Amino acid sequence: MSLAQLKNKYSLFAVICMSIFFIIIVVLQKKWSHEQVIIWDTVYYYAYLPATFIEHDYRMRFVDKDLKNYEEKMRYWTTKLPNGNRITKTTMGVAYFYFPFFIIAHFLAQIFDYVPDGFSMPYHLCVQLSGLFFGILGLIFLRKFLLRFFDDFIVALTLLGIGVGTNIYYYATHEPSMSHIYSFCAISIFLYYYYNWINKPEIRTSIICGILAGIICLIRPINFVLVAPLFFIGINSKESFQEKLNFYWTNRIYFLLIIVGGIIAVLPQLLLWKSVTGNFIYYSYNEETFFFSNPYILGGLIGFRKGWFIYTPIMAIAMFGFYYVYKEMRDYFFVVIFIFFIYSYIAFSWWCWWYGGSFSSRPMVEFTPLMAIPLAYLIKNIFSNYKLTYKVSFVLLFNICIALNIFQTWQKSKAILHFDSMNWEAYKGIFLKTEFPANYDQLLQTPDYENALKGQPERIIKN
Repeated sequence: MSLAQLKNKYSLFAVICMSIFFIIIVVLQKKWSHEQVIIWDTVYYYAYLPATFIEHDYRMRFVDKDLKNYEEKMRYWTTKLPNGNRITKTTMGVAYFYFPFFIIAHFLAQIFDYVPDGFSMPYHLCVQLSGLFFGILGLIFLRKFLLRFFDDFIVALTLLGIGVGTNIYYYATHEPSMSHIYSFCAISIFLYYYYNWINKPEIRTSIICGILAGIICLIRPINFVLVAPLFFIGINSKESFQEKLNFYWTNRIYFLLIIVGGIIAVLPQLLLWKSVTGNFIYYSYNEETFFFSNPYILGGLIGFRKGWFIYTPIMAIAMFGFYYVYKEMRDYFFVVIFIFFIYSYIAFSWWCWWYGGSFSSRPMVEFTPLMAIPLAYLIKNIFSNYKLTYKVSFVLLFNICIALNIFQTWQKSKAILHFDSMNWEAYKGIFLKTEFPANYDQLLQTPDYENALKGQPERIIKN
């Protein structure tokens, strides 16, 4: 390969390097060997597969036979309905991604004499590999999407910022079974195919876009507000609005295929709900809900408990890129800014706005692919329009953000960065520390889950 050809491969090299890094981290952790992958929220996402394909009872009535044992071992966490059926809390979107790896795990369990019950070591291994695989796949498609607008070097830096400078890294390696890395992957793929569809509507891309949009919403229903507005990209004036309507009307057959694809993706969930609950639509979160009159947007973005900009500072820097997006890609600007505000409002109106034992603000992982464009524009303009001093300063800051993210991810994995009780004092106490401070327990502030669940003001609970 010539030097000229190598110059066009920076972004590919970046993806390869990050993939190798992710694989090394996963191998070093070996969470599957301790059966520490299918735990906590993953129990909800995963339950569809062993219940349907191993227990042959998607209504999960079998859980009643050994309820206490199942719940204590974190195998099935379900709600019993008046009709005797049981249902898991989350929708089945994540299970779509687990499924091919689940099949492999079931085969391996039988070949290597593990218990083929859906929860022995091979299943933990394959679920962990699924998150790793789809995290890397998301980066690959985000690269393909970005190369439509930026040169290869800018794309490479942007991917590094996204891949190892945000909590994408954490959810691809440390908690790959959570829903967020699958949303990241699906949204990245959707962006690539949707822009292809805008330029050349076809049957294939129409169906792919529809199925992806449906799956994205099925992973987490709140993702609807991430996907639906994207169909309005291109509108920045009254005239462009009319042009967009004309475009959709002219290509109405293809747009209809997108809708059909979306229905195909969500239909299994609707049919399961109908069979299990008697209704096509069912709210399975019981008393957990949103409090739209009391959102914690500032806490979710800049609070020290989980603030996205605090624990993922490169995204705070990327926000400045919207200035250039407004100047150079205005149709994208208006839609994504709208998504940011409405999505943040909804996400941080959830009763548990800090989202339990997460790293940084985990619902913002879903928004991260949309931040690739402003980050890329910022990098592009810094390198094109500013003096060397500014370029060097930016590169230094960029690398500090990446290093800090990797280090704080390590702190989280060692419980030095507490999973839900951080505040300013605790953050100061552990900043750049590799050991627990002497008064660590006294620095923490335990969240008031009881009041939060009722939508009431949080009481200060010091440890």
